[in-house]
Amino acid sequence: MRWMTLLLLLSFKLHAQQPALIPQPQTLQWQQGAFPLTKAVNIYFDTTFAGTAGYLQQWLQGKGINAVLLAGVADNGTGISLKKNKNITNSEGYTLRVTPAIIVITAATDHGMFNGSSTLRQLLLGDGFAACEITDNPAFPWRGYMVDVGRNYQSMPLLKQQIDKMADYKLNVFQFHFTEDIAWRWQVPGFPALTADSNIIRNKGKYYTSADIHELIRYCADRHILFVPEIDMPGHSAAFKRAMGFDMQSDSGMHYLRQIVTLFIKEFNLPFLHIGGDEVKITNKTFLPEMIRMINEQGVQTIGWDPGGNIPASTIHQLWMRDAPATANTRYLDSRHLYLNHMDPLESVTTIFQRRIGDRLKADQNVLGGIICLWHDRKVATEKDLLTMNPVYPAMLAFAERSWHGGGTDGWKANLDVHDPAMMKEFNDFEKRLLTHQQLYFKGLPFAYQPQQTKWKLTGTDKRGKVILTLPAQGGTVVLQHFWHPLVKGLLPEGADTLQWTATASFYADQDTLLPVWIGFNNLSRSYFSDSPEAGMWDNKGSNVTVNGLPMAPPQWQHAGHKGKGEFPLTDEGYEYRSPAMVPFHKGANEVVMYLPRPVAKSADWQNPVKWMYTFVPLQQPAFALSDYFTDHMVLQRDKPMQIFGTGLPGTALRVRFGNRSVVAKVQADGSWMAVLPAFAADTVAKVLSVTDGKRVISCYDVLVGDVWVCAGQSNMEFTLAEEAHVKEAAPNKQLRLMQRQKNTSTYNVPYQVSDTIFLHPANYYSGSWKVADIAAARPFSAVGFYFGEMLQHTLHVPVGLINVAVGGSPCEAWIREAAGKESSVKAVFSGNWLSNPALEPWCIQRGHENLDTLLAMKVPLPANATGYRHPFQPGFLYDAAIAPLTAMQVKGIIWYQGESNALSEPRVQQHGQLFPLMVADWRAQWHSPELPFYFCQLSGISTEKGYKSAYWPLFRAQQLRLSDSIPFSGMAVTSDVGHPTDVHPTDKQTVGRRLARVALARTYGYGILYKGPVPEKAILQGDTAYLSFNKGEQITTADHQPLRGFTLKNGNKLTGMISGNVIKLPVPAGTSVIYYGWSPFTDANLVNEDELPASTMEIVLQK
Repeated sequence: MRWMTLLLLLSFKLHAQQPALIPQPQTLQWQQGAFPLTKAVNIYFDTTFAGTAGYLQQWLQGKGINAVLLAGVADNGTGISLKKNKNITNSEGYTLRVTPAIIVITAATDHGMFNGSSTLRQLLLGDGFAACEITDNPAFPWRGYMVDVGRNYQSMPLLKQQIDKMADYKLNVFQFHFTEDIAWRWQVPGFPALTADSNIIRNKGKYYTSADIHELIRYCADRHILFVPEIDMPGHSAAFKRAMGFDMQSDSGMHYLRQIVTLFIKEFNLPFLHIGGDEVKITNKTFLPEMIRMINEQGVQTIGWDPGGNIPASTIHQLWMRDAPATANTRYLDSRHLYLNHMDPLESVTTIFQRRIGDRLKADQNVLGGIICLWHDRKVATEKDLLTMNPVYPAMLAFAERSWHGGGTDGWKANLDVHDPAMMKEFNDFEKRLLTHQQLYFKGLPFAYQPQQTKWKLTGTDKRGKVILTLPAQGGTVVLQHFWHPLVKGLLPEGADTLQWTATASFYADQDTLLPVWIGFNNLSRSYFSDSPEAGMWDNKGSNVTVNGLPMAPPQWQHAGHKGKGEFPLTDEGYEYRSPAMVPFHKGANEVVMYLPRPVAKSADWQNPVKWMYTFVPLQQPAFALSDYFTDHMVLQRDKPMQIFGTGLPGTALRVRFGNRSVVAKVQADGSWMAVLPAFAADTVAKVLSVTDGKRVISCYDVLVGDVWVCAGQSNMEFTLAEEAHVKEAAPNKQLRLMQRQKNTSTYNVPYQVSDTIFLHPANYYSGSWKVADIAAARPFSAVGFYFGEMLQHTLHVPVGLINVAVGGSPCEAWIREAAGKESSVKAVFSGNWLSNPALEPWCIQRGHENLDTLLAMKVPLPANATGYRHPFQPGFLYDAAIAPLTAMQVKGIIWYQGESNALSEPRVQQHGQLFPLMVADWRAQWHSPELPFYFCQLSGISTEKGYKSAYWPLFRAQQLRLSDSIPFSGMAVTSDVGHPTDVHPTDKQTVGRRLARVALARTYGYGILYKGPVPEKAILQGDTAYLSFNKGEQITTADHQPLRGFTLKNGNKLTGMISGNVIKLPVPAGTSVIYYGWSPFTDANLVNEDELPASTMEIVLQK
């Protein structure tokens, strides 16, 4: 669409090959050239900067550069040099000079040096650091971010993710609000009741130990972030009262609170403690002064909320309402109108960017800086909703820019001020940088932002329809009148709120099309318990929208008309966390009209504030993007032409470079592009893969060349290394790379939420990136895959990459291309509505209903195709989601562990005998590789004693043995000897992964090793004895050196045999024509060869 192209060119039109820096340095001069990444092999540093030098070394390692640290050594005019500069008076200031020959950062402190290194990291563009000269220091010394973990617990990984982003953007204060009415979340020694489940309303059992808090403090300190804990007193302390039995302001409350606070101070030795002090009736006038004095006497500075209780001037006042910094002898932090939980995501960027922190251009003796706050009062369904439903990252970047750079405009503005050309120019420049950072540094993270270049005409009419006033506006979200009016300025001038308003904009399309659009009229605050809209309405004011005169239907609200409650999570009320509306546009100009009825009056219920606003934003794709299979740390397949691919705007010309080779590609009419680079040999030296359109560069760093294997199947392939029996033996391996394709919605027995529907489109089902196989990355990865890859890498001495797409519970047919299935002998599997198809496994159909029926009852639109609603267990879904995108990549082969969902009845077992070879053949056809290796695991063993339906597993395992012989270029690892009698997920995956690796080493790489267990070459009946002859070169024995076990008749009667050389002798009853081995759901059969590879379950026909 042409209008999309025009907007994107505006959004991403950077100076040629110049990086986008956030926050923008105070002074910046671009120079010619770049310092090559490959030359960053030496880091010379003054010993003052050891911390930053180590941090920079670690970062470079992530880019594939093994830099050497040289302490106290003068640079020789090359490399990276970190130098002391006593002339810099600001402790966070730095200078940075990049030339094609050297990088020099100077600072007075390690904090300043760390800030300089953060800027340096953003200067990396492709394979070099852009040349420039920078002098920089912050406008405000306190630039913070606060999280409320009292109301909604956050895990340590999620907290660290946010701290990492703070460090990237030079925020330096992390405020940790961990006590609330809902819960007290520090485990206090000697006070177990505070964190007892009975006293926690939400997230029971979730709190932080002292070790956790020490870890957070260290994690912050390593990134030069001040950790500021908050023990809220005496307000927000209902959890304390439940646990202790008395109020904080009572004599007993003060007595024990003194003990608790003293324990905290002595345990953590921090310079600041926030004591809250707000939103409470002060019944004990001595409480706050006494507590503050006690804290100060222990050498700790206090911070408190303002307005609040009787807090002295010596305590830093954190402003949260309308009052401006006023008292000359008081220090302030500004959090007024900086609560992210009240902000629309697009509004958050415009209002914070225009903000003047503390009503100052820069810090002074009174105003230290500001802190943005995340108060999500309502319960969340999952912790990730805290970042999805609140504009944490877009707002964080806007705040980082403003609080570092200073400036801003008077007052608090909800919209872009189109009458201020200087500010508009400044914002447009920032938005370009913001959008670049969104794509480069927030892939896979919640970042709800789109370009706000749409120009609107708002028309106000009186009751008779006469036009009284017209106003211009620009943005994706426009606020007519803020619910905190007049403190926050909306678009309407005084007196204009008596009119009826419409907003009109025109969008140009170069063809008829259907586009995803964010539409909203009342972005619910997450800290108010606001009501959900009524059914059939966009909001409770009667707002509406038309496109070319056609009304756009509002969403099918999951909880229409629901009265807001604190313990009732939001689900789809905000446009940023529900599926976008699909809006038809026709070729040419399209008129969009937003109907914005005047609120009758201010709401009498403070939990339901009147928000007079609207959002209309067609979601735009960047000019080009790499497929998300291409990320840092990946492995590209050796010895085959490299196929690099992605999406973009049709006609965009791209140059793709890897190492010293490059090719040109063009985005096709369907929005796809592919570049084919020549084949490379295996290489353990990291390279950069980059794509550019001449304006932007997208790069993947630390890319190796080796062998890539795809791991697929169901839960036993998905089973993680963290759960595996030998996990403590696992070792990091830099030449082993892992891509865990994370499922964005589960297949557990839970009803899907409206927010899950977007992930039922196959293209959205997975996410994930490549990681180096250190222990942290390996633990959540497939254990079978890890041990398979580890053994290959140790044997071959080339890089190995593994892509895991396994989905627990998935049936084989979900992995088969629908068109292939419909043309096969098992076409019944791919016919009709899968949720009522008798050819499918009832258990899978039941799970589909369990996941989907709630949404269907609510008439929520769901993605569907010819066989019904999309779902991970639907025939063809996982092929579309996982395999189809991968067929564009070059890979070495496939490993597969699946079958449980196809082995629960005899008809399903027989059906699998046709499905499996069909799948293998079609995957090879789609990869255009008829000899593509396909190695799989046999089902293990589990008994039926606890009700598991494994009666047909022996039949299935025998079928798998036959398939391993009949399907060319395949092989099987037997696993029945490492099963578990009552657990479908046996924990010994090391044995399984290594057996699969043996198959690959023998069959694909030509190693002369045994790769399968004993299989009789002849089975002859002579008289009443069966003679089974095995390969003469293969020694057969028993695994436990006990008598031979596992041979039976069809009725299950055991046969007693004896091994003699390479022959097994088995006396059998007269008339026996078939014998069985390992023919029970859980088997203790013990026949192995000299390499301890077990024999498979098998049906043996005796010849006379």
